Amino acid sequence: MTPTTDARIGCSELATLQGVILLGPRARADEAARDLTIRQDDPMDAVQRRLRRLHEDGHLERRRTDDGDRLVVTASGWRALSAEQEEYEAVLSEIDAEFTGTVTSGMGKGQHFVSLSGYAEQFEERLGYKPYPGTLNVDLDEGRGRDDLEQFEGIPIDAWETNGTTYGSATCYRAGIEADGERYEPVHVLVPDRTDHDIDVLELLAPEELRDILNLHDGTTITVYGI
Repeated sequence: MTPTTDARIGCSELATLQGVILLGPRARADEAARDLTIRQDDPMDAVQRRLRRLHEDGHLERRRTDDGDRLVVTASGWRALSAEQEEYEAVLSEIDAEFTGTVTSGMGKGQHFVSLSGYAEQFEERLGYKPYPGTLNVDLDEGRGRDDLEQFEGIPIDAWETNGTTYGSATCYRAGIEADGERYEPVHVLVPDRTDHDIDVLELLAPEELRDILNLHDGTTITVYGI
């Protein structure tokens, strides 16, 4: 089979190429469709069509071995996979890993939350410091929300129970902040699984009182960035 250079590979075909690679020595030509059907949870006939199309376009080839014919990804197939990876990396590199917002006063619940023993012990063990008893609240600029924090490093905080009361889990995202040219790190963005805050409000934990250290007040603009 002569590899083609202009055949367009769709997402499902790329997934099948990846599946053949992951099968490794088990990618026997007579069993690959069955194995990929199980792995990818697709109908057998759909997998067979993709394998046939990939073979016809020169992205897969049969290679005879002592154990029988195997499916092998060709140089053309590897180029297609590499191009896909480069596209993903280009998209990821453009993701804004910074949040800008203004300092705002909270409802005072952060101090109680941080001081609870079941949380305080986990914070000290997993974050590497004992947080100041309270959080710094930041109102994010329009269009940003906590969902974008997934690109930061997340540290799980487990739920716990005492005296018949269960306290929910949370995630702390490692970050740094900048205000008026001064930087401070590390801090952690605290995101309880259950919270009264809107999605565009961040709560920050730090080992010190950030308002004092950075001379922050309500309305101060700060940037939160991943580290």
